[in-house]
Amino acid sequence: MLRSRRKPQFDRLFLRGHSLLVSACQRPLLRRLRGLTGKAYDAKLYDVASKYYETITKHIRKYDQNHLILGDRYNGNKGIPTPSLEAMKPFVDVLSIQYFSGAKAEDHETMRKSFATWQEITGKPVLNADLGNWTATKLNPNRKTGLSSQAERGSNYVESLTPLVKEPWFIGWHWCAYVENTGRGWGIKDPWTNPTRISSNR
Repeated sequence: MLRSRRKPQFDRLFLRGHSLLVSACQRPLLRRLRGLTGKAYDAKLYDVASKYYETITKHIRKYDQNHLILGDRYNGNKGIPTPSLEAMKPFVDVLSIQYFSGAKAEDHETMRKSFATWQEITGKPVLNADLGNWTATKLNPNRKTGLSSQAERGSNYVESLTPLVKEPWFIGWHWCAYVENTGRGWGIKDPWTNPTRISSNR
Protein backbone atom coordinates (compact mmCIF):
# COMPACT_ATOMS: atom_id res chain seq x y z
CA MET A 1 0.00 0.00 0.00
CA LEU A 2 2.97 2.28 0.38
CA ARG A 3 3.67 4.66 -2.43
CA SER A 4 6.60 3.85 -4.70
CA ARG A 5 8.27 7.26 -4.95
CA ARG A 6 10.60 8.09 -2.09
CA LYS A 7 12.51 11.07 -0.75
CA PRO A 8 15.60 10.47 1.41
CA GLN A 9 14.29 12.46 4.40
CA PHE A 10 11.19 10.26 4.57
CA ASP A 11 12.89 6.96 3.81
CA ARG A 12 12.39 5.58 7.31
CA LEU A 13 12.41 1.86 7.89
CA PHE A 14 9.41 1.83 10.24
CA LEU A 15 7.43 4.84 9.01
CA ARG A 16 4.22 3.64 7.39
CA GLY A 17 2.10 6.76 7.57
CA HIS A 18 1.13 9.96 9.31
CA SER A 19 -1.57 10.15 11.98
CA LEU A 20 -3.39 13.41 12.53
CA LEU A 21 -5.13 14.31 15.81
CA VAL A 22 -7.27 12.41 18.27
CA SER A 23 -10.96 12.85 17.41
CA ALA A 24 -10.45 16.33 15.94
CA CYS A 25 -13.62 16.22 13.81
CA GLN A 26 -15.58 14.20 16.31
CA ARG A 27 -15.89 16.60 19.20
CA PRO A 28 -19.30 18.28 19.56
CA LEU A 29 -17.78 21.45 21.01
CA LEU A 30 -16.41 22.93 17.80
CA ARG A 31 -17.20 26.63 18.06
CA ARG A 32 -18.80 26.93 14.65
CA LEU A 33 -21.27 24.16 15.46
CA ARG A 34 -22.70 25.64 18.63
CA GLY A 35 -26.41 26.26 18.43
CA LEU A 36 -26.86 24.11 15.32
CA THR A 37 -28.96 20.95 15.23
CA GLY A 38 -30.12 18.35 12.72
CA LYS A 39 -29.27 18.87 9.06
CA ALA A 40 -27.75 22.29 9.71
CA TYR A 41 -25.35 20.77 12.23
CA ASP A 42 -24.40 17.92 9.88
CA ALA A 43 -23.82 20.28 6.95
CA LYS A 44 -21.60 22.62 8.96
CA LEU A 45 -19.66 19.70 10.48
CA TYR A 46 -19.05 18.35 6.98
CA ASP A 47 -17.81 21.75 5.78
CA VAL A 48 -15.49 22.24 8.77
CA ALA A 49 -14.16 18.67 8.59
CA SER A 50 -13.59 18.89 4.83
CA LYS A 51 -11.54 22.05 5.16
CA TYR A 52 -9.58 20.55 8.05
CA TYR A 53 -8.71 17.34 6.18
CA GLU A 54 -7.97 19.19 2.95
CA THR A 55 -5.66 21.67 4.64
CA ILE A 56 -3.67 19.34 6.85
CA THR A 57 -3.20 16.59 4.26
CA LYS A 58 -2.22 19.10 1.57
CA HIS A 59 0.71 20.24 3.67
CA ILE A 60 1.75 16.72 4.63
CA ARG A 61 1.76 15.63 1.01
CA LYS A 62 3.69 18.73 0.00
CA TYR A 63 6.70 17.29 1.83
CA ASP A 64 5.96 13.58 1.74
CA GLN A 65 4.13 11.83 -1.07
CA ASN A 66 5.48 8.41 -0.08
CA HIS A 67 3.51 7.41 2.98
CA LEU A 68 -0.06 6.85 4.02
CA ILE A 69 -2.29 9.40 5.69
CA LEU A 70 -3.69 7.46 8.64
CA GLY A 71 -6.21 10.15 9.53
CA ASP A 72 -7.61 11.12 12.90
CA ARG A 73 -7.65 8.57 15.67
CA TYR A 74 -11.40 8.49 16.16
CA ASN A 75 -12.80 7.44 19.53
CA GLY A 76 -15.04 4.56 18.50
CA ASN A 77 -16.55 4.20 21.97
CA LYS A 78 -18.23 7.58 21.51
CA GLY A 79 -19.48 6.93 18.00
CA ILE A 80 -18.24 8.69 14.86
CA PRO A 81 -20.37 11.32 13.09
CA THR A 82 -21.18 10.34 9.52
CA PRO A 83 -20.42 13.86 8.17
CA SER A 84 -16.84 13.58 9.47
CA LEU A 85 -16.40 10.19 7.83
CA GLU A 86 -17.80 11.48 4.53
CA ALA A 87 -15.49 14.49 4.70
CA MET A 88 -12.34 12.46 5.25
CA LYS A 89 -12.84 10.10 2.29
CA PRO A 90 -11.10 12.17 -0.43
CA PHE A 91 -8.11 13.02 1.73
CA VAL A 92 -7.26 10.10 4.04
CA ASP A 93 -5.95 6.61 3.17
CA VAL A 94 -6.86 4.69 6.32
CA LEU A 95 -9.72 4.82 8.82
CA SER A 96 -8.08 4.82 12.27
CA ILE A 97 -10.29 4.01 15.25
CA GLN A 98 -9.45 3.77 18.93
CA TYR A 99 -11.84 1.39 20.63
CA PHE A 100 -11.70 -0.07 24.11
CA SER A 101 -13.84 -3.18 24.01
CA GLY A 102 -15.40 -4.78 27.05
CA ALA A 103 -14.45 -8.22 28.32
CA LYS A 104 -17.35 -10.24 26.87
CA ALA A 105 -17.77 -11.79 23.44
CA GLU A 106 -20.77 -9.57 22.73
CA ASP A 107 -18.60 -6.51 23.45
CA HIS A 108 -16.08 -7.63 20.83
CA GLU A 109 -18.86 -8.26 18.33
CA THR A 110 -20.28 -4.79 18.98
CA MET A 111 -16.87 -3.36 18.19
CA ARG A 112 -16.63 -5.37 14.96
CA LYS A 113 -20.10 -4.30 13.82
CA SER A 114 -19.30 -0.66 14.55
CA PHE A 115 -16.06 -0.88 12.59
CA ALA A 116 -17.92 -2.52 9.69
CA THR A 117 -20.52 0.27 9.63
CA TRP A 118 -17.91 3.02 9.56
CA GLN A 119 -15.80 1.16 7.01
CA GLU A 120 -18.78 0.86 4.70
CA ILE A 121 -19.30 4.63 4.85
CA THR A 122 -15.69 5.43 3.99
CA GLY A 123 -14.60 2.48 1.88
CA LYS A 124 -11.22 2.69 3.63
CA PRO A 125 -9.13 -0.06 5.23
CA VAL A 126 -9.40 0.05 9.02
CA LEU A 127 -6.63 0.31 11.60
CA ASN A 128 -7.42 -0.21 15.26
CA ALA A 129 -5.44 2.76 16.54
CA ASP A 130 -5.56 1.73 20.19
CA LEU A 131 -7.08 -1.15 22.13
CA GLY A 132 -5.97 -1.18 25.74
CA ASN A 133 -6.50 -3.18 28.88
CA TRP A 134 -4.51 -3.47 32.07
CA THR A 135 -4.08 -5.27 35.34
CA ALA A 136 -2.56 -4.35 38.68
CA THR A 137 1.26 -4.07 38.59
CA LYS A 138 4.10 -2.95 40.83
CA LEU A 139 4.02 0.49 39.22
CA ASN A 140 0.23 0.77 39.02
CA PRO A 141 -1.23 -1.41 41.80
CA ASN A 142 -4.63 0.29 41.64
CA ARG A 143 -5.15 -0.02 37.88
CA LYS A 144 -7.68 -2.81 37.49
CA THR A 145 -10.20 -3.79 34.80
CA GLY A 146 -11.25 -7.20 36.04
CA LEU A 147 -8.14 -8.91 34.60
CA SER A 148 -6.09 -10.61 37.28
CA SER A 149 -2.81 -11.20 35.41
CA GLN A 150 -0.74 -10.36 32.36
CA ALA A 151 -1.74 -13.72 30.89
CA GLU A 152 -5.39 -12.69 31.13
CA ARG A 153 -4.49 -9.45 29.40
CA GLY A 154 -3.01 -11.45 26.54
CA SER A 155 -6.10 -13.63 26.24
CA ASN A 156 -8.32 -10.54 26.30
CA TYR A 157 -6.38 -8.99 23.42
CA VAL A 158 -6.76 -12.19 21.39
CA GLU A 159 -10.48 -12.35 22.10
CA SER A 160 -10.93 -8.67 21.23
CA LEU A 161 -9.04 -8.80 17.96
CA THR A 162 -10.15 -12.21 16.65
CA PRO A 163 -13.45 -10.93 15.16
CA LEU A 164 -11.58 -8.10 13.42
CA VAL A 165 -8.74 -10.08 11.83
CA LYS A 166 -11.30 -12.13 9.91
CA GLU A 167 -12.49 -9.02 8.07
CA PRO A 168 -10.89 -8.25 4.68
CA TRP A 169 -10.88 -4.52 5.42
CA PHE A 170 -8.98 -4.82 8.72
CA ILE A 171 -5.27 -4.08 8.28
CA GLY A 172 -3.85 -4.01 11.80
CA TRP A 173 -3.67 -2.87 15.37
CA HIS A 174 -1.50 -0.08 16.74
CA TRP A 175 -0.13 -0.61 20.22
CA CYS A 176 -0.10 2.60 22.26
CA ALA A 177 2.30 3.00 25.20
CA TYR A 178 5.19 0.58 24.72
CA VAL A 179 6.61 1.18 28.21
CA GLU A 180 4.25 1.10 31.20
CA ASN A 181 3.97 4.43 33.01
CA THR A 182 1.83 6.09 35.67
CA GLY A 183 0.00 8.21 33.13
CA ARG A 184 -1.32 5.49 30.81
CA GLY A 185 -1.00 2.48 33.08
CA TRP A 186 -0.10 -0.26 30.60
CA GLY A 187 2.66 -1.34 28.26
CA ILE A 188 4.55 -4.28 26.85
CA LYS A 189 7.52 -3.52 29.11
CA ASP A 190 7.74 -2.04 32.59
CA PRO A 191 10.08 0.88 33.44
CA TRP A 192 12.72 -1.57 34.62
CA THR A 193 12.98 -2.98 31.06
CA ASN A 194 11.26 -6.24 31.96
CA PRO A 195 8.64 -7.60 29.53
CA THR A 196 5.18 -7.76 31.10
CA ARG A 197 4.76 -11.35 29.93
CA ILE A 198 1.53 -10.71 28.12
CA SER A 199 0.85 -14.10 26.64
CA SER A 200 -1.82 -16.40 25.32
CA ASN A 201 -1.78 -20.01 24.26
CA ARG A 202 -4.10 -19.25 21.36
